[in-house]
Parts: sequence; structure tokens; C-alpha cells
Amino acid sequence: MKVKSALLILVLFMLVGGFSIVPYVLQAAFYNPSIPQKTEVPDSKVVDGELTPQQENAILQQGKVIIRFEYNLTCEKCLETQNILGQLVNLKQFENQIFVEEIKSTSSNLPKVNIIGFVTDSNQIRVGEKTLQGMNVTETEIINSLCGLMLQPPVECALRNV
Repeated sequence: MKVKSALLILVLFMLVGGFSIVPYVLQAAFYNPSIPQKTEVPDSKVVDGELTPQQENAILQQGKVIIRFEYNLTCEKCLETQNILGQLVNLKQFENQIFVEEIKSTSSNLPKVNIIGFVTDSNQIRVGEKTLQGMNVTETEIINSLCGLMLQPPVECALRNV
């Protein structure tokens, strides 16, 4: 009788143990988590056309500021703004902190500059943006907006307010 009881307990114990491991075996056999794709960020600091949302997020995660420049090919002020942005990207003080998207548009004969960066409020960092349009698109306004949206603004930004 003791042997029969011990054998029954052993069989029950093996069944319970076996059933408790089944979900883990099934999960290991059939669960295939998708491997996150690495987003390719263009090597150039200035790109012709729009970035994907994933590319924009990757650039922002690097702590960079994105300047989205919309322009019309027939606009003289737009060419001036394009030259200003080209110079800013290559300035040592803004090195590796600015990324420019140049987007051709047919909707307006005035330039539009949308600067996407970071705003710091009471120990919080969040994404912020500033839009400049038309005659407000000047080198001074662009630099002031950049300085206000950079995580690590150069010393020149602090000196502008003195």
C-alpha cells in the first residue's frame, strides 16, 4: 500500500511539474520577438527632402536640432535663407548639433523655417519647436531660435543676451 501511494504521489508530482513547464516550452518554441530595425540617419548635415519620422526621432535622440526649411525655387529670400543655413551648419560653434532638411514647396514665395529641438523647464527636457516665416526668417532670428532649442548651446548663445 505504501509503495502504491508513493508511486501515485510520484506520478502526480511529475504530471504537475510537466504541466507547469509546458507554457515556457511553448513560449520558447513559438515566440519570436521582432528585432528592432536600426534607423539609418543620413551622413550629410543637409538633406534634400523630408526625413522619415524614425530618422527625425533618431536625430533628436542624438541631441541634435532639426531645421526644416521649406522654400520655393523662385523665391529670392529663400535663396538667401538657404545660404544662411548652409553657413550655420558649417560653423564650429554649431558643429554636430544641427541637421537641415531642405524641402521644395510650391505653396509660398516666402521661406518657412521650422526648428525642432529641446526645451528645458524645471528639470524637465521635452521636444519643442519654433516656426519662422516670411520676413521673420533672418539670421538673427534663426540663431536666437537655435540657441533656445539646443541641449548644449555654445558660449556664443549666452553672449548674445549680454
